Amino acid sequence: MQFDNRAIGVFDSGIGGLTVARLIQEQLPGEDIIYIGDTANLPYGEKSVSQLIDFARRIMDFLMANQVKAIVAACNTSSSVSIDILRDRYPVPIIGVVKPGARAAVRVSKNMRIGVLATEVTAKSSAYRREILSIQPDARVWEVPCPALVPAVEQGRTADPEVREAVSSYLALPLQNQADTIVLGCTHYPYLQSLIAEVSGERVTIVDPAVETVTELKRVLADIRGFAQRESGRASFFATGPTNSFTEVGARFYGRGLGRVETVNI
Repeated sequence: MQFDNRAIGVFDSGIGGLTVARLIQEQLPGEDIIYIGDTANLPYGEKSVSQLIDFARRIMDFLMANQVKAIVAACNTSSSVSIDILRDRYPVPIIGVVKPGARAAVRVSKNMRIGVLATEVTAKSSAYRREILSIQPDARVWEVPCPALVPAVEQGRTADPEVREAVSSYLALPLQNQADTIVLGCTHYPYLQSLIAEVSGERVTIVDPAVETVTELKRVLADIRGFAQRESGRASFFATGPTNSFTEVGARFYGRGLGRVETVNI
C-alpha cells in the first residue's frame, strides 16, 4: 500500500471551516492539516465574484507552496463561484462543500422541499439549487441570504437575542413552504445549529455539508492512495488578518486549543 504524508489544506473566509478541520482530525487522525482563514477579507458574502476568485487563487498558491496533497475549499461562498476555476488551474484534488451538501439534502429530504441558509453571494449564485435539481429535478429549493450570521459567529455572539430573531426571519420562507430539510450553506452556520434546529422544529432535518465533505475527502484520498502513514497528525493554523478573535472564538467552537495562529500576507 502506498502512503502520502503531505498535509491536507483547508481554507475558509474565517473560523467557519474549523468545523471541517475538526471532522477531518476526528475521522482521519493521522493526517496533518494546514488551515488558513482569510480574515483580512471577511466577510465573503458581500464581495464580488472577481474578488472571491482572486482571494481563492492567493490562498491556493499559499497552500500549494506548502506542498499539500489535497485541498478542501471549506467555504460555501468560495465554492459556489470559484471551484471549477481552481480545479482547472491546480494539479491537486480540490473538494468543495456545495455538491456534498446538496447530495446529503436530497438523501434525507422526504418531501423534496429544501431550504438553504447561505451568504448573499452563495444564495445569488444558485449553486445549491443547481446541484440539488441536477440530482432531483422535481425538488423545490429556497436559498435564503443570511448576512447577519457570519459576523455574529466570528464575534462569538451566537447567544444574542438579535441572532435568534435573525435566524427566525431567515427560516420563515422555507418553513412557510413546508421545507422538511434545512442546509447549513455556510461553514459558520453549524455554530448556530442548535438554535436553527430549535427554531425549525423537530420535524425538520438540519444538514451540515461538512459531514458529507469529509466523507468525500476520504474517498478521494483512497482513490489517489493518499492516506498518511502515522498515528497522530498535527494541525497548523494561519490567518491573513488579526488573530486574536480567530484564536479565542475559534478555540471555543473548535473544541480544543488552536495553539499559535500565524499571520500570513498573501
